[in-house]
Amino acid sequence: MLGEGRYWLERLLASPPALPPDLTAGALVMKVWIALCQGDNPAAETFLAECRAQTAGSDGPAVAPLTFIEGAHALLVDGDSESIPRLAAARRQFLRDGRRGDAHMATMMWAMAEAFLGDPVSASAASGEYTAEAEASGAQWARTWARWCAGLVELRHCDPARSLTPLRDALARQTSFGDNWGPVWGGGDAGLDGRRDGPVHRRRPAPGCGAPAAAGDRRRADRSASVPRRACRRRAPGPCGP
Repeated sequence: MLGEGRYWLERLLASPPALPPDLTAGALVMKVWIALCQGDNPAAETFLAECRAQTAGSDGPAVAPLTFIEGAHALLVDGDSESIPRLAAARRQFLRDGRRGDAHMATMMWAMAEAFLGDPVSASAASGEYTAEAEASGAQWARTWARWCAGLVELRHCDPARSLTPLRDALARQTSFGDNWGPVWGGGDAGLDGRRDGPVHRRRPAPGCGAPAAAGDRRRADRSASVPRRACRRRAPGPCGP
């Protein structure tokens, strides 16, 4: 599905007549996002350069999507903590432009970046803000990802034993309505790092971990989750709160 979407998007961008600049910038951002989801980092780099060139000097609606994709790239490809302020800025810019759906995606990625790369206090605060926003939205997919993020914060910064309940709950609910990305991102979390001591790392992975993603995309999806997984192994849990 991702491959077909990328194919048609590339055809649209290559065929005349030219799209208006804002639509072109949005389409280029979507092309980068698809490449990131596929784990095709070289293509993502090329497409990101096209985005930057298209939006150079712009201060209009094209700015927020570029800020978002810069932050997503910094998280998913580089595992760079610079992703945190970039995604927070994208969230503010989308809200300024009245794009609440896009702002929520930025909130989700910002909370994930904080969980992987932030400190215990900032990660907990971002997770709380994301959870409140997801609950208010009423969308089940948003609620499950907020739940997953809360489990990730427990795993990374607080008590790994307490992480199992929200991670299992999120994965089970995502599996029930066909969200294939939960198992891809969550499998490494629920299994944990075998180097850690304690009872958690001996538990079985959460139900649904390792379930196949959409046909043809699983291998690329696994690559797309590899940087956050490496970040998860780099940092040991610490105390939550001030």
